[in-house]
Amino acid sequence: MKPFAEIVTTGAGHALRSLGMLLLFAQLYALLEAFGRKRAAGYRVLACVQAAAGLLFFSALLDGTFRETYLPFARTYPVFVTALYDAPWLWAAGLLLALWLACVLSLNSDRRYRKTHISADAIKQTVDLLPEGVCFGDAEGTAVFFNVRMDEWCRALTDRPLKSASQLRSFVEEQGEKSGEHSIVRTPDGTALLFSFGKIRVKNADAEYLQITASDITAQYRITAELRENHARLTELRERMREFSSRAAELAMSEELLKARVTVHDEIGHVLLRIKYYLDNPGTTDEGKLLALIRTMNELLLNDAGEDESDGTELNDAVAAIAAAKELGVRVALRGELPQSESFRAILARAIRECAVNAVKHAGATVLTVELNETQTGYAAAFTNDGAPPAEKIAETGGLASLRLTVERLGGVMRIESSPVFRLTVAIRKAS
Repeated sequence: MKPFAEIVTTGAGHALRSLGMLLLFAQLYALLEAFGRKRAAGYRVLACVQAAAGLLFFSALLDGTFRETYLPFARTYPVFVTALYDAPWLWAAGLLLALWLACVLSLNSDRRYRKTHISADAIKQTVDLLPEGVCFGDAEGTAVFFNVRMDEWCRALTDRPLKSASQLRSFVEEQGEKSGEHSIVRTPDGTALLFSFGKIRVKNADAEYLQITASDITAQYRITAELRENHARLTELRERMREFSSRAAELAMSEELLKARVTVHDEIGHVLLRIKYYLDNPGTTDEGKLLALIRTMNELLLNDAGEDESDGTELNDAVAAIAAAKELGVRVALRGELPQSESFRAILARAIRECAVNAVKHAGATVLTVELNETQTGYAAAFTNDGAPPAEKIAETGGLASLRLTVERLGGVMRIESSPVFRLTVAIRKAS
């Protein structure tokens, strides 16, 4: 078998030298990976041995080639170089193959190690991919770790690179808008950022770090601003609707009072015609009923003139109202004692008159029952009659509408039931 010295200048020799050079590069890469990833000490020693063996083998190839190519120049070569070139060439090829196998095993081990272990670079690269900004500052406030997104936002807000976590926090707290425990800051381009601050403690190092996180909430901020504007507009609209409703109620009440006055005037016209007929034909008219009708019209005229709130007069006294109802042919049956409250007695007198007139006119009743009830907080009265029940729901017009207005002005309530029988209830609170 030919020694390696005889093939060193042939194509096989050039191939071995090329593979030796590639082997050296691969071993140097494996050596850097071993130390860069802080592999175990034994593995690093093995990587150093492999790199040294590859360097010696490649140096031997170069020295041997120089010896065979430039023989006229006398030179002394190391023993391992002479031994390599005097040995059969398959021995050199086998040694190169063994070194390649060892290097491939080392590279494969590095590949597995990268898949199963996290390096500092991997953590930094992963944090840089986050859509949120992250920053950690030490006890002096220096930013010791942050991702690309936080640095970009810091430059957009302060026009400076992120170097101090404490300065960034001070800027956000001074310029930002408080939102609970967070702060919202807007960049010049309109981006809304939500900043959160906290502290983390590393037990092993016995050190505390400032943690700052930031999130892009531009869409949520825009929606919140729109909701605030809509809420303000709705609040204004609600106030306008409330004012409109109040005015509408007053307008409706005024309209009903106007109708009531028109009705009163019509009734007065009828009474005047009956009086004229009585004067012309005195023997054909019941004087008692005519006098009762005249008294009722007088009371309606006084109410229309606004004298229904006068106190101490006969008009506002329930007893006088009962007597007036009797003259109309309606007996008032009281159940309970009359209250001492002058305001409630005035309401009671108006309700008796109104219910008595309606009972005769619409229901043909002869008895009006009034149930009185006094509690610690107020007074209440319920009115029913023995006439025909209403054929349909009673509309609050004329006197009933005026009565409701009076009750509600005093802070009371009024309720009308049309089925199964007519029932009117009024109640007011006692003056505190």
